[in-house]
Amino acid sequence: MTSTQARTQLKRLLRRSPLAALATSGPGGPHASLVACAVTAGEKEILFVTPRETRKYRNLLSEPRVALLFGDGRGGEDPLRRGLAVTALGRARELRGAARKKMGVLLARRHPTLREFIEDAGSALFCVKVTAYSVVGRFQEVVEVRTRG
Repeated sequence: MTSTQARTQLKRLLRRSPLAALATSGPGGPHASLVACAVTAGEKEILFVTPRETRKYRNLLSEPRVALLFGDGRGGEDPLRRGLAVTALGRARELRGAARKKMGVLLARRHPTLREFIEDAGSALFCVKVTAYSVVGRFQEVVEVRTRG
């Protein structure tokens, strides 16, 4: 898979995938959770929301480096050889004020049923600034795609 092919597959998978597995790390060790997310134009940022009273939230405050895994298991009879997985690596920060409102609209557009949860004062909206994507296809074919800027 070429870098151009990997970027095309990356964009397609991110558009199709409303959920990702978020990996965080904190004093209690690693933690993985499923999050509803939205990707900004240019695939530079990924948005998700979480209640403040969670291990995920505490981990994000203590260690902002995260990984998000997006998967496409549509490989038919041979999902390991024909499926696609994308790992986004980056740093998460909680959005506040005008940035929270603006990005909250984007996340709510992608997940309309979560609008109240996104707007709730007990929820934290996070933005992951992506530094790189690892695109894995055909089981072991890996291409790293760097974000621009």
